[in-house]
Amino acid sequence: MTQKQEKDEIILRIKHIRKNILKMPAQKLAEIAGINVNSIRNWERGKIDFLTSISMNNIINVFESAGIFVTQDWLRTGEGVSPCRYSEIKDITILGFEEENLFRSIKKKMGQDVIVVSIPDESMAPMAHTGDRIGGVIIKDDIEKNNDKNCIVKYDDEKIIVRKLQVQANVYSLHSLTEDEVIYPKEIKWIAPVSRRWIY
Repeated sequence: MTQKQEKDEIILRIKHIRKNILKMPAQKLAEIAGINVNSIRNWERGKIDFLTSISMNNIINVFESAGIFVTQDWLRTGEGVSPCRYSEIKDITILGFEEENLFRSIKKKMGQDVIVVSIPDESMAPMAHTGDRIGGVIIKDDIEKNNDKNCIVKYDDEKIIVRKLQVQANVYSLHSLTEDEVIYPKEIKWIAPVSRRWIY
């Protein structure tokens, strides 16, 4: 593929996100992102050098600000994780290093505290395996509303563990998915229901 063909393909992918996923005019996207509408028009007319990482990151940041998940790999090649609204990403999504950082940054921009931990063993298989990294948004109130969910949990003396949370008659219990082990914490400081999984 020539450089011009590669550029044309990137232009089509940028237009696809704005028109088919966001379904909004360039002016509206520019307002959300806080940039000049000419920047978006120039991208869609191929008047910038798409092949630099800086340009790619600028484009990704604009879509991020509008709530769209997109990777540099997909913009460049059309391969890998397809773009979508963050709200449409399913409960467990297999992602890589670039997306883990994107997950952290978008949640931070939304004013949410997140935690990402490595799984040390097979106690949460098949949801996650040794070496997988999982993340979620930290919740300190209404913990009982997350009954029967897999969570990163901070409890008792600053311990952090990944377990299925169960709540019965205001009693919390933390369950392994592969063993009969159950922990009954004295106090739960916060939980983070698992919303992402990354495999490297």
